[in-house]
Amino acid sequence: MFKLNKAELKKIFLRPAVYVMLFLLSAALVISAFMYSPAPRANPTTNFGGANETISMAFSAFKTSSSEDAKPALDAALANAKETVEGFAAQSSLHKSLADGFAEVEYSLTHNDASKETFAFALWQYAALQTEEHRIQFVESAAALAETADALFQTCQSGINAQTIDFYITTADLEIVKDYCQNLYLSIPSTSDLNQFTREALLEFGDNLKQNYVPTAEKAIIDNAQLIAFTPENATEIISAYFAPVAYEDGSESVLTAIYADIESFVTQNADETSAEAKAQFNELATQYKLATQIAINLIENNFVLQKAGDYSNAQLKHFIGFEDFNSYAINEQIVLNNYLLENQIFDGDYLVNFNFGTSSGYTNSAYDFCVFAMQILSLILTIFALYFGVTIMAGDFQNGAIKMLATRPLTRTQIVGGKTMACVNFTLIFAIFAMVASFVAGFAMFGLGDANSIITVFNGASVMIVHPAIMLLAYFASLMLNLIFYIVLAMLFAVIFRSGIGALITTFAVFVANIILGALFTGATWFVFTPFAYLDLFRFMGGASVQGGFLTFGVTLGGSFFIALAVYLAMVVVIDLLSKLIFKSRDIT
Repeated sequence: MFKLNKAELKKIFLRPAVYVMLFLLSAALVISAFMYSPAPRANPTTNFGGANETISMAFSAFKTSSSEDAKPALDAALANAKETVEGFAAQSSLHKSLADGFAEVEYSLTHNDASKETFAFALWQYAALQTEEHRIQFVESAAALAETADALFQTCQSGINAQTIDFYITTADLEIVKDYCQNLYLSIPSTSDLNQFTREALLEFGDNLKQNYVPTAEKAIIDNAQLIAFTPENATEIISAYFAPVAYEDGSESVLTAIYADIESFVTQNADETSAEAKAQFNELATQYKLATQIAINLIENNFVLQKAGDYSNAQLKHFIGFEDFNSYAINEQIVLNNYLLENQIFDGDYLVNFNFGTSSGYTNSAYDFCVFAMQILSLILTIFALYFGVTIMAGDFQNGAIKMLATRPLTRTQIVGGKTMACVNFTLIFAIFAMVASFVAGFAMFGLGDANSIITVFNGASVMIVHPAIMLLAYFASLMLNLIFYIVLAMLFAVIFRSGIGALITTFAVFVANIILGALFTGATWFVFTPFAYLDLFRFMGGASVQGGFLTFGVTLGGSFFIALAVYLAMVVVIDLLSKLIFKSRDIT
């Protein structure tokens, strides 16, 4: 099999398509260099102290200014995060207010209750007694009913949001509730119009309203809704873990109190300094205060959302209001990272974030970032030619009869498929290495190594890793090669099935294009996890992947897991390879 691999590899290199591939890779690299304009990573460094200002003046600005980087704004933001959690646990139930409102509408339409002056009683009384006084009472009861319906509609329209809603309801169900309330309100004419109605018209209006607007199914949506189980105890737990140990408070041993003490100490020693170096040191301390605050806010908000999610799955929650972008993997990833930063008091922002297409891992461009950007583009060309050679290396031999000659050699059918697959994989590996090295060299020539720091990231949403960018680049390359191997094995399967280069190429390219489109548009969709494409890109589990996905970006699917993805990937490759060998064994090639 290894001799066949060597022979097939030589045959591939002799093909004119190899030169076309080289040209396209080179052209794509040049185009990538012109296209490269990554979204800058926001630099958290504060900037207190003007050109001629002293450290004392910079400190005064930090303590009192309205800047979002100043202490008052940071303390207020942290306090607001705490109050949101406490307020949610203590607020009067939005679910109860809506349920009570619907109950009030139902009762008024169906119960002849004189003590509560219901609509049904006013209608009955006017129909029986027919006096002007009872007419006025009936019109007033209709106006009160319209007011209740409008209040319910306004609550659904503007009051239900991620911060206040205390029950799970889908957007579609909420629209039903809103339509019911609005239609009820619009079905009741104004008081002046009702006063123009004849007695018969008023009675007909009242009967129609009773028949058409008793809230049954609509009310059941609210009555049967599952309440979000978030209690004051949950709020206390979050605040005790992430607010109390961090928030500034005189005399406490909190994180911000300690940082502020360091700032005061520095200011005492350098009050009249105006040098750029002293201001840089001051802003370094101020930045620590800022980042510690932001980390605590992130932990409070993410734990709050996670607690509210309860036992529902990602797929279920995506239908509920307030959870449209919910992804437990991404939230847990942020919590794990920020817990690590808080526990180890890493507040300098010097670490790089992980690579992603079109973004910078540091505050300046680097060869590493450009290499990943370029390789995401060049990988399209590598995949196309891997598919082409994977198909033609087998289908071509069927069409020109070379497969018959090969069958006469002392090789099993399994060895023939394995040798050809191995040759295609080795060829692709050689050119992938070439493309990677060329991209890195081009990036180094343009940007150098950039911020020479390590990357801090979260592996599989659970474990913090601090690694050199070169190591992460190798991990990216390994993930890319696994992706290419999948397509090579798939191409070999279709080549064996069709025995025709055209049919196999069309089918294989259709699968490849589907992967690109689905990955760009539907990475976060519930059903995407059930497609094989969800398991091809393992680099997404190295941290920093986008929940929304996008063209050439690394996106996290719902319910993502590295080990599940790896297991599914290996199973797919093994099954596809076995199918290729079994089908080839059954072919009559003599």
